[in-house]
Parts: sequence; structure tokens; C-alpha cells
Amino acid sequence: MSTLEKYQYDNLVVLKRRTAFAQITEEIYQDAFSFREHEHQQACFTLVDHCDYQEKLGNKSFNHTPNTILWRPPEFSHADGMAESNGRSFSVYIKDDLLSRFSDYAKVPDEFSEKNSNLVFLANRLRHEFRNWAEGSDLIAEGLVLEMLGYAAKKAIPASKSPPKWIARVVEKLEDEFLENHSSPALAAEVGIHPVHLARTFRKYHGRSVGTYLKEKRVHYSMQLIMQDNLTLAEIAYSSGFSDQSQFTRAFKEITGITPGAFRNEVATTDEYRHP
Repeated sequence: MSTLEKYQYDNLVVLKRRTAFAQITEEIYQDAFSFREHEHQQACFTLVDHCDYQEKLGNKSFNHTPNTILWRPPEFSHADGMAESNGRSFSVYIKDDLLSRFSDYAKVPDEFSEKNSNLVFLANRLRHEFRNWAEGSDLIAEGLVLEMLGYAAKKAIPASKSPPKWIARVVEKLEDEFLENHSSPALAAEVGIHPVHLARTFRKYHGRSVGTYLKEKRVHYSMQLIMQDNLTLAEIAYSSGFSDQSQFTRAFKEITGITPGAFRNEVATTDEYRHP
């Protein structure tokens, strides 16, 4: 079973587990930092947490806010840093053997980043496993990493397989108005198609129903509110579009595998993680 390694540097605490398929780390930056351009040999997922992560790719600069996940392919070059103290990130450095096996079935995608997506959920589930490692965790973690790679691989789907334009209009509306109630007939009427066709096509390209998509968006949003740590769970439930805390808890656990309270405990910056 993988043991937790702890390293203390001048302004950095690194928690690390080594597995047969990846090196998994949680890094706590006690002071602001800035690194010049450098290259990572291994492919990597990085979850940004409790900080704004600044990155420069060539002549373009980016500011990644909390609950953003980044995918960086092998031999990726960038400069990065954090302007604040007590920033934190969670990274998965994928070993070449696993990436090679994966590439036999799907194209390794180009770099990308996204916020509040299902990929963020998978990373949070992996972090939960990382912090609560036990017998069988290696298999669970490997499965989650493969699922993350599978999700990322969808970014490389050719344009010829992209969904019809009206799907993008529906998704845009759901993204902008996810706290409001929507019905399939109303959405279908807005884009001029039959509700059954909408339901079938939406599931084909998004792998779930419109209702589940909305539920995920609300849970994604609730994660941001939880990370602010200044609202009760009942207040977060209402602010995230749920009718009550019970409905919120059921939806959150259905999608993430843990309760909102457990998630709040997982993302809290504890003394143990600041000063191992």
C-alpha cells in the first residue's frame, strides 16, 4: 500500500504518494512564488485550490481561480506562480506506461483548463482517496485517473463528430440559467425541435439527461460556495437552486460520492496539512 510522504521546504509543504501508475501530490505554498519557464516531462492534471494560480504559456498569461483543473500533456513548457500565501494545488503526474497504454485507445489531448466541470469532481474524489488511503485505494485511484483521462480525451474528438448547433444553444442557456427551473418541452420549443429528439440527442452528446446536467451544475456551484466557508449548508442548498438541504445532500452525494459536510471537511485547510 502506498505510504504518505511529507516534505518541508522553505515555503512549501509537499504530500506525496507513489503508485504504479502515477505520482500524486498535494502542495501547500506558505508564501507567494514565481517560477521561470520550465518543462514537465510527465503528463499532469492539476486542481487549483484556495488560490489564484497564474500561468504563462508563451506570450499569453492566464489566471486560474479555485476549482479549476488543468491538463498538461508530456513535455509541456510553461511559467507559473501564485501571488498569495497559503495557496494549494493537487496534482497527478501520470507515468509514461499508463499514458502509453491509454494512447492505444484514445488520442492524448492537447493542453486545456476548465472550471466547475465533472473533471473537477473526479479530481476531488481522487483527492479524497489520497487523503484517506486504505487497502484497495490503489485500484480506486487508478480507476479515477483512467476516468479523468477518458474525459480529457473527449477534447480531441474531431469536429465532424461535434453536436448540432442547437445543442450548443441549449447548453448555453443551461449554463447561464442553471439556478432556474427548465423543462424539456420549453427548451425544445425554444430551439424548434421535438422534446423527445432533444432528450435523445442531448444524452448522446453529453452522456446524461438535461435534468442530471442541471443537477451537476448546481452541485458544481455549491462546491464554490462551500469553499468560501462562510455559509451554512442550508443556505448553500437554497443558493444553489435546491428546495431544501435534504434534496441538496442527496444530489451532492449522488454526484460526488460524499456528503456536502464531508466535502467541506476535505477542502478545509487544516493545521495538519499546513504543518505536517
